[in-house]
Amino acid sequence: MFEELADNHLEFAGLAEIKKTLGLLHEFHLTCGSDNRCRTPIWAFSTITARMAPDGSAYPFTTAAWTRYPITPTAGTALAYLDFASMEFGVAAGLSRCPQMTRDYAEGDPYVAFGARAGVGEISRTRLKPAVLACQYGLAAERASRVLAISRAAAQHFIDLHRRDYARYWSWSDGRLDRAFQDGILTTRDGWQCRVSSRTSERTARNWLIQANSAGIFRMAGLMAQKIGIRIVALVHDAILIEAPAERIDAAADRATDCLVRASRVFLHGLELRVDVKVYREGERFADPRGAWVSAYVEQTLHELDQQEERV
Repeated sequence: MFEELADNHLEFAGLAEIKKTLGLLHEFHLTCGSDNRCRTPIWAFSTITARMAPDGSAYPFTTAAWTRYPITPTAGTALAYLDFASMEFGVAAGLSRCPQMTRDYAEGDPYVAFGARAGVGEISRTRLKPAVLACQYGLAAERASRVLAISRAAAQHFIDLHRRDYARYWSWSDGRLDRAFQDGILTTRDGWQCRVSSRTSERTARNWLIQANSAGIFRMAGLMAQKIGIRIVALVHDAILIEAPAERIDAAADRATDCLVRASRVFLHGLELRVDVKVYREGERFADPRGAWVSAYVEQTLHELDQQEERV
């Protein structure tokens, strides 16, 4: 609710972050060991899509965004954050071999491109992205109307255009669902399976095909990176955080990027997903814009408490 409110009224930006922070304070387990490392099991293969599911209160990338600001390289090292760009859309394009989806992905931001064709280009990417992705899984016009804050007729046009422009994707998705409900099972390109029945919703099945294959790509890329000596210090859904000596971080990031791209090519019939890379050098913090002002507030409060203690 707060996310939607902030999208339409910037003066409420940060309310969602505050709500999440307040919700986790009573079970906040984000602690560091003697080596200043934070560790928690990531529970690989713990969901039906084979995604990992680390403890939401003990992992910096599942807690509130401001808790990532203390992440910083140790002396003599640097960090690189490698994130698949528009992964869900790209995976759908590659698996289905849809020409228009592939073009939209290759040309830049597919969410903004589709929004412009649908006549809602003035809507922010923050709202366009979830709407376009939800369309892949069977978004209803009423829900699209609320997400995009447009009329029901405009929302129906948005959905109809998605089915028309990305007809090859819909043909592939419908075909996979028909076969799955006949055989009672869904299968990824690398063999991960999920049972389906008459009680399984079509939206869940369509979403599973994308999420489970995305997990397979990410898993293969991580194993490849580890095999060639890339030091992975954190796994983040569709991204990895790596560490290397400061003078070798750029080369390590290039090699890790190659692993991510090669893994996507294997799963997606040759389509290569883009990878966004951000390097953090000594003295820099892992800055997530969503938690910037909360982090500043927390730091200022801690500083004031230190001053009060000194006075006492």
